[in-house]
Amino acid sequence: MADRRCANCGYFEPAQQQGWGYCTHPQLRRKWGARPIKRKEHACLSTGKDYWEAIGQQLHVMLGKILLDMHKITRTQLEAGLSVQQAEGFTRRIGEIWVALGYVTPEDIQEALRRQQEILRLKGGPPGVVPTSPPEGGRD
Repeated sequence: MADRRCANCGYFEPAQQQGWGYCTHPQLRRKWGARPIKRKEHACLSTGKDYWEAIGQQLHVMLGKILLDMHKITRTQLEAGLSVQQAEGFTRRIGEIWVALGYVTPEDIQEALRRQQEILRLKGGPPGVVPTSPPEGGRD
């Protein structure tokens, strides 16, 4: 089970003051704005909903957005794949799951990953953050 503290959330940005940071989740940014939160808390639970996402999961969401933009998956399929991934404890790559569910082909994933790498390169992200080869379609 993941350590679900703000410090381990992909939306947490550390502040200059040690032990504090900011939530950058789009739905919570309005609530907290520039008010710092403690890194050891799970602050979003105070809103009544858990917005915590594992570090790196945003890349999966980004991959999903790319596939949505390519009209390869629907929002329902995106969410279904993310639900499967979470239920399995994040043991498989999201692309593998969408291929296994029959939503996309390995070639679709390869093209989306190529586009994702290009976006990360243009945004100045570190190269090699995401896999550059498609998942094997037959793996379960």
